[in-house]
Amino acid sequence: MSDDSALPEDGARTRVLSNGQVLAFIWAQWMRRPRLLTACAGLTLVGVGFDLALPWASGKLVDAVADPAHAAARAWGAWLVLISVFAAMRWCATASATCGPCSPRATWRR
Repeated sequence: MSDDSALPEDGARTRVLSNGQVLAFIWAQWMRRPRLLTACAGLTLVGVGFDLALPWASGKLVDAVADPAHAAARAWGAWLVLISVFAAMRWCATASATCGPCSPRATWRR
């Protein structure tokens, strides 16, 4: 909730920092750890690759289950591939989200 009594009469708030100043601060924080930036960006791209592979993996599972000569080993193998791709995608997303300098755990990595 906002405190209406703290607003000026015209309702406009004065900005303490401009968008450029905020972006400059974020850039400076990332440039203190360029290898971490590379790792986070790389994990994000690998995660996107796994995300794009999910339809392929689920299609393999559907094909294995829909096959009239249904082989259980083939279906379980396709299931394992789908679960592996999904787990890798989630791991990459979680790791890339928690590896940055703005992460709550970043204070102990200075």
